[in-house]
Amino acid sequence: MSLPNGLLPLKDILECGYVKETGFVWLKQKNSTTHKFEKIGKLVSYATEVTAVVSPGKIKKLTG
Repeated sequence: MSLPNGLLPLKDILECGYVKETGFVWLKQKNSTTHKFEKIGKLVSYATEVTAVVSPGKIKKLTG
């Protein structure tokens, strides 16, 4: 799995996992997080549980 650094700036991660066969990834954190990407001026929020399907250089079906 290769993703750009800083793409998912999550803090206090309690659990994470990756299913290599399907590319499914999950991350659980203590509290939801809000982050502003300064270069593009976007504010995003991440829930306590974030899931996605990843492939080299891509993220699909991002939830949370």
